[in-house]
Amino acid sequence: LAAASPAAPASAAAGPAAAGPADPAGTSAATEQEASYRKAFASAEARYRSANFLGAVADYRRALMFRETSEAQAGLGRALYDASQPGPAMEALQRAVQLDPRNAAAWLTLGELHVLDNRMPEARAAYQRYLELQPDGPHAADVRAILQRMR
Repeated sequence: LAAASPAAPASAAAGPAAAGPADPAGTSAATEQEASYRKAFASAEARYRSANFLGAVADYRRALMFRETSEAQAGLGRALYDASQPGPAMEALQRAVQLDPRNAAAWLTLGELHVLDNRMPEARAAYQRYLELQPDGPHAADVRAILQRMR
């Protein structure tokens, strides 16, 4: 959506139809949708932390029905990977980095999946991207060690 210019009021930028009162139902629906997304995402994260990977998969998918985010796609990919579903995990993680190329967690898990598939050039590239994004991140030392062993 195009934002209104700072010099023009929002109603002028949006056209004559916007000059009337705001649509509280539309705003309310958007707020409810965001709340539903956050609730499903939080549930997915909690289920993942308790090693309920299939429950996490279901909740990430539910969150994605409300709003597609790189974080939810990356979480879905991580949960699918840990639920031994590498094909769907790869699809979710590739979508995560498509939505946000700066999602370091997605790149890290993509590296792991590529190693699992013995696709070392792709794994190396994913791990290097993780390090570009988080050179001092929580997994940086481990990733550097993995890259050293790959040489």
